[in-house]
Order: sequence, then structure tokens, then C-alpha cells
Amino acid sequence: MDYDQRHSEARLEIVEGLLRALNSSDVLATIHDSSDSRDAMRRLQLPPLGFSPTQAIHIPDMTLHRRTALGRLELETEVAELRSLLDPR
Repeated sequence: MDYDQRHSEARLEIVEGLLRALNSSDVLATIHDSSDSRDAMRRLQLPPLGFSPTQAIHIPDMTLHRRTALGRLELETEVAELRSLLDPR
């Protein structure tokens, strides 16, 4: 596996997590109820949310822009592009 493929797979994992977080009202509550960022990352990985450690690192840092319709569309577009790169059928 080359560098570009590893980079694309890693980025896809992050972006899919961000999109999943946008669709979950529990994510904001979990972050809000956490004592600090380390606690938030730990709690995001627990059921029922079950985000990966990599996703849990990036979700609390998500900007407000990502929560807009345009931000969501940008993430969805990036996911489609990454999937196309990884599986160019």
C-alpha cells in the first residue's frame, strides 16, 4: 500500500466520523457533559457512539462551519472523492 492510499484511507476514516457526528445529537451532549477534551474523546469511543480513537480526536475540534449545510456538503463531497480514489471502478 503506498503513501497516497494510506493517507486517503486515514482521511476517509476521519471525514466519515465527522459526518456521523453531525447526524448525532448525542455527540454535542457528550462533549458538553465531559470534564475536559480527554474525557470527551474517551466518551465518544464508548457505546452507543462507538467512534474510533482517530475520529474521537477530530470530532471535538470540528468547527461551526462544518455544522452548516455547506460544511456538510463539503464533507459528503470529500467522502465521495476519497471513496472514488480508493475504489476507482
